[in-house]
Amino acid sequence: MSFSDALLVLVFVLVLFVPGSIVGLTAGLGRWTAVSAAPLVTHGLTAVTEQVCVAVGFSFGPIPLLVVMVFSTAAVLGLVLVTRSRSREYGGRVQISGGSGPPATRSRQHDVIIVGGIALGALLGAFTALTAMGALDTINQDWDASFHANATRFILDTGNADPRALSALYPQEQLYYPNTWHALGAVAGQVSGASIPALLGTQTILIAGIAGLGLAALIRASAGRVAVAAVVPLLLASFSGFPIDVLWRGPLLPFAAGVALVPAFLLLFSDALAARRPTFVLVAAIAAAGLLGLHPATALTAAVFALALLISRWLRRPSPIRNDLVVAGSAALLTVLFGLTFLSGALRARGMAAQAQIDWPAVESPGQAIGELLLLNHAAQYPQYWLILLLVAGALGFSRLPNLRWFLAGTAVFGVLFVAAAAYDGPLTESITLPWWNDRWRFVAIVTLGLAILAAHGLVTLADAAARMARKVPQVRVRPARLVFGAALLVVLAVVGLGSGGFYAPYNADRMSAAFRPSEYLSSAERTAMAYLAEIAQPGERVMNDPRDGSVWMYALTGVEPIFGHVVDPGAATTGLSADAQALLGSFNCLDTDETVQRLIDQYNIAYVFIGQGFLRPWFERAPGLRGLDAVDSLERVYAEDGVRIYEVKPTSRFAETTASPACSAARA
Repeated sequence: MSFSDALLVLVFVLVLFVPGSIVGLTAGLGRWTAVSAAPLVTHGLTAVTEQVCVAVGFSFGPIPLLVVMVFSTAAVLGLVLVTRSRSREYGGRVQISGGSGPPATRSRQHDVIIVGGIALGALLGAFTALTAMGALDTINQDWDASFHANATRFILDTGNADPRALSALYPQEQLYYPNTWHALGAVAGQVSGASIPALLGTQTILIAGIAGLGLAALIRASAGRVAVAAVVPLLLASFSGFPIDVLWRGPLLPFAAGVALVPAFLLLFSDALAARRPTFVLVAAIAAAGLLGLHPATALTAAVFALALLISRWLRRPSPIRNDLVVAGSAALLTVLFGLTFLSGALRARGMAAQAQIDWPAVESPGQAIGELLLLNHAAQYPQYWLILLLVAGALGFSRLPNLRWFLAGTAVFGVLFVAAAAYDGPLTESITLPWWNDRWRFVAIVTLGLAILAAHGLVTLADAAARMARKVPQVRVRPARLVFGAALLVVLAVVGLGSGGFYAPYNADRMSAAFRPSEYLSSAERTAMAYLAEIAQPGERVMNDPRDGSVWMYALTGVEPIFGHVVDPGAATTGLSADAQALLGSFNCLDTDETVQRLIDQYNIAYVFIGQGFLRPWFERAPGLRGLDAVDSLERVYAEDGVRIYEVKPTSRFAETTASPACSAARA
């Protein structure tokens, strides 16, 4: 990693943590809660800023975000001053299981140990992802990467943070896509001046560390053992299911970021339940709006876990039911206020998804799905045996993990949803799993959070057993118990690390690298042609392109605007697309004689046509309206290198008075 890359990572860390930390600490949150929830609160502030900018017509950017942060901090501070005399004493520590009594005192030494574990987990996650990518600005060659890149560039260039405005990238009727992840990336881009691929790459390598921080803080707040909190970030970064598999497949970057922040939200929500401070409720609502802005499915995921937490509290201590409902209800109402645009958009998108019949087919039997989940070999040839060993040890010592049983119960819910998505195709299954796009990979990612906790508990359980055995040796028995346990823990960690080949870093990097290898989809030849096009295209001129080849990356890489900034599945090419987009895809090569196509060329100021070298999927074919362009009289080929072609719409007579080209006749046949 170069110095400029390291500087970009630092910029992103500051952008993620500083605004949220200021608001959280002002609200009186404990340091661990404030820091672990800071990225989520920052996303919440970003979501609020987006909506304010759209409402008043301001351009979105770092300054509006700073203004919203200042106003939010002032509002929180005012609320603190108003409610201070009535609030009960709260020291920032809470036993989130709902049990009675204060949690065990944490020494500064314990905090240092946990911070060390978080740092190791973050480094492992970043190293694995960066090894797979090769460099921060390497382009992911899978489906959604171009859309995330183009959405970030769109907000950065235009300052338009309205989620509905992304129809400029994908001409679909009533398009809605949650864009808070992209908006925050645009803020970092404006501050750093980094390229769009580098912005995406930086956000990618930080996800494992953010998730590990949230899990460690959640375990610490649950009065869990220091050792469990310290090792969970390292073990989480070893799993393939999350974050690795949602970073290369898709890539599902906003969803992955949302899942990574679910533990921090639960910690924040639990603090609000325990303290019943209005400021905590306010910050929790801002955080929930952040989840809505990241991806509505992650907000629903957090709601499922939050319900499990509430039920656990009520089963242990029925008396707080009324108070909990007041806190949860107040937070929900404020979330609706802060995230109204994203909530209404999510409900509308769910209806659109149902209408489009989004459904991944069942690929295995229920028994196979359960086996994949338990043996950690989803879409893999071999299980992750060393992690399975830790899971078994954790299950055997489950009775010593009482304060996080609610989290594992929530994990089990998503395990059931994984089996449903992987093995069943019925209407009920499709309806229940629709918010997660009926995608088993997303459910595996969520389940991995709980499995990481269980594995960490299993590793500590094995260390306990090793320490007990070691203390039978007279020379060891005289040593302090903490020292013996620490040595045993390091030995068990070393065995797992060596046995797994470095906590599965090489395996996970190789698994992830498939999406970052050179590809015909976006080739070097296409990038060279895009650079040439950027030199000849004038501001405001747009380019007709095939949404199945690498041309969809054109805007993110060069700033030249294509008609299609995202992939269109040929099997569902007309689903949701605007009538204009359908006409261009199906009949563009009829521009010599087709008045509709001629009108659209003028309407969208289409000056060039870009034909890429290859396709996203081997079975994709050229769009019917972009075939046989050499025979179209109204086009002049101005570039042809290495299988890539660029045509200019003739600037003289514009459209020829001739008969339709053979390609046009074939497209209409």
